[in-house]
Amino acid sequence: MSEVIYQQDKVEEVAIIGGGPAGLSAAYYCAKAGLRTIILEEHKEVGKPIHCGEGLSLYAIKRMELKDIPADALGLKVKGIRVVFPSGDNIVYREEGYDLNKELFEKYLLERAEAQGAKIYTESRVLNLSRKNGIWSIQSTRLGLKSKAVIDATGYQSFTNKTLKINTKEIELIAGAQYLLDNVTTDGFIEFYLDPKLAPGGYLWIMPKDNNRANVGLISTATSQIQQSLKLFLQKKGLEKNKIIRPFGGMIPCSGPLEKTYADGLLLVGDAAGFTSPMFEGGTQLALKSGQIAAQTLIDCYKEGVEKNLLDPYEEQYLKIYQERWEKEFPPYQKILKGKKHFYSYSEEELNLIAKILPNDLTNLTLASKIQILFRLFTKAPKLIGKNFFSAMNTFSYSTGQNYGW
Repeated sequence: MSEVIYQQDKVEEVAIIGGGPAGLSAAYYCAKAGLRTIILEEHKEVGKPIHCGEGLSLYAIKRMELKDIPADALGLKVKGIRVVFPSGDNIVYREEGYDLNKELFEKYLLERAEAQGAKIYTESRVLNLSRKNGIWSIQSTRLGLKSKAVIDATGYQSFTNKTLKINTKEIELIAGAQYLLDNVTTDGFIEFYLDPKLAPGGYLWIMPKDNNRANVGLISTATSQIQQSLKLFLQKKGLEKNKIIRPFGGMIPCSGPLEKTYADGLLLVGDAAGFTSPMFEGGTQLALKSGQIAAQTLIDCYKEGVEKNLLDPYEEQYLKIYQERWEKEFPPYQKILKGKKHFYSYSEEELNLIAKILPNDLTNLTLASKIQILFRLFTKAPKLIGKNFFSAMNTFSYSTGQNYGW
């Protein structure tokens, strides 16, 4: 470990805690606008360890204007999403994207931020921070510094939310486990499996990767059974003898955004703010976009501070606009969460009925297709109407890249 460095005289404009997609996105935009930006990353390398399924839609890449991602970081181009019901019936949504090599993708994001002037200190886990007269004093394992604004991108454990008690209610979590397997044959679709027995309150997946690899895993509320259920799923799919290149997993936010994602001199982004897609817990696009929105908020506050000669342009009253902006941009989470609860309350029989009601391809639903769905619902499964079918399907529809689903 390098000796601890203390910056006595210099005050950074923005300190970003965490070098994941959210923090690196924020760093890029802050530095590009000319704000002195520093990143504190607790691990030795950006991109490690990997905790997610690594999917990112082409819609997200275009939305974030990521035009120069290296081919090896993009990994395998996928055709879309296939949802497989307990009966084996399935539906597809054709929406192109990539199953990233996340480690290389995050290194690309870092290089992008550094090219704009952002500076990173690795092996710099934040130990404590405090704010006085509009200035943060931050102590990490490698660096002591001062900064006018802080962006918390520390993931679901959210260092600042826990230490500063910004919210009384903590983020709810769901457990996930995953193997990177070798020699897996797929047809290019990301597959989500609904199976209340193996993954109650969640789902299982096979995400194809380049070089005949795939991420195979599950998310479930039955935390104690996750490893056993994953092994049973591998057996079910005939993958139990495939070489495991890497096991990984962790906890994932599943309760929607925190009630408050800002405070004096502070913004929370990505998982630290609770930003994951409610249905299938995709988080990379939300991380990237929330980082951009946070950066633009600080940029605007900085400019206003210069124009109006404000003593502290990052006071809570000015940063409140960050939450207003992401609430306007992102899906209606509380409404979606209600639908998610309804969807995961369905039995195997009810899920299989839904598979019979929906068309095989949901990509471009015409008015005639929607009428046909209603006809099938009323004739084949009218009891689902009283079990919040429309609410559940509304949540299901928010799993697309266009709706920040992946």
